[in-house]
Amino acid sequence: MAATMPKIDLASTPETDKFDKLLTVTSVGPYRLCGKVVSGFGRGSKLLGCPTANLDPTAFKDTLVGVPRGVYIGFAQISKGTVYKTVLSLGLNPTFNTQEETVEAYIVNDFPNDFYGQEMALLICGYIRPSEKFDSLDDLVKWIARDVRVGCNVLEQPTYKSFQSDSLFSTQSKL
Repeated sequence: MAATMPKIDLASTPETDKFDKLLTVTSVGPYRLCGKVVSGFGRGSKLLGCPTANLDPTAFKDTLVGVPRGVYIGFAQISKGTVYKTVLSLGLNPTFNTQEETVEAYIVNDFPNDFYGQEMALLICGYIRPSEKFDSLDDLVKWIARDVRVGCNVLEQPTYKSFQSDSLFSTQSKL
């Protein structure tokens, strides 16, 4: 993840607020994953303005068997540091016709440096929507922004916020 790349526009408007309220989040799991942050396809920061931390596939291949692919919410921690809200994609990226499954977490924070090779603890606790193929990058970016707005709001609800203190995370530093 590169801190110097642009971020997606998360500005809320009356129109986006109305649209966002139509989206429901379903509680899942929770699923707990730990593994190294690895290089992805390089699209998150450069193409979408949404840098992601990609989890090493060995950390989830056996754990997420039978779990529907799509967009999820949860919490992430890098190298036993602060626990942050995260919105993530699990599975293939149909807009880009990828053939390998990924777990790509957009951690809601501005990081000063990349953290490839560091350990990431990831707790997945809510399902937003299935993966889908978008007609344009602009459409994809709008949906990502919506997913992040809705996910961040839902993660403030007590049922979800309590996962931020899960035993998976080994420090007391919480946001």
